[in-house]
Amino acid sequence: MFMFNRIHLCFAMLVVSLVALPACHHDSPTAPATSTLIGSWSVKTVDGQESQSGNKLTIIFDANRFIQRLSNGGVFCETVFSYSKNGNRVDVRVQSNDCDNGIQIGDTDSMTYSIDGTTLTLITSDKTIIVATRVG
Repeated sequence: MFMFNRIHLCFAMLVVSLVALPACHHDSPTAPATSTLIGSWSVKTVDGQESQSGNKLTIIFDANRFIQRLSNGGVFCETVFSYSKNGNRVDVRVQSNDCDNGIQIGDTDSMTYSIDGTTLTLITSDKTIIVATRVG
């Protein structure tokens, strides 16, 4: 299990529950472009380490929210952020949190991102590197 402080713990610890967003097909006119953040992402590594102990982390971007879901054996928790984007920078603010991770409503952070095909790389303000792949 990854150990980080406050908001970075959420970035590092949340894992996908089996509740999935509907899959998008690339031939659909409503499918997100492959270079967009919008969609569901399965976290593969945090600072080069894979999740342990059966934890799964999913991050979901929609038009105005960034959601992190942590799942372990069917039990999950969720942290919801509002976000704004400026170029490859994303500023987030915690809106709700039902995870026991020390993150408080109103906490903020900034991160940069890059997308290469179906791989998303996020780098938080404390230089935590999160690598995820697009789901669906």
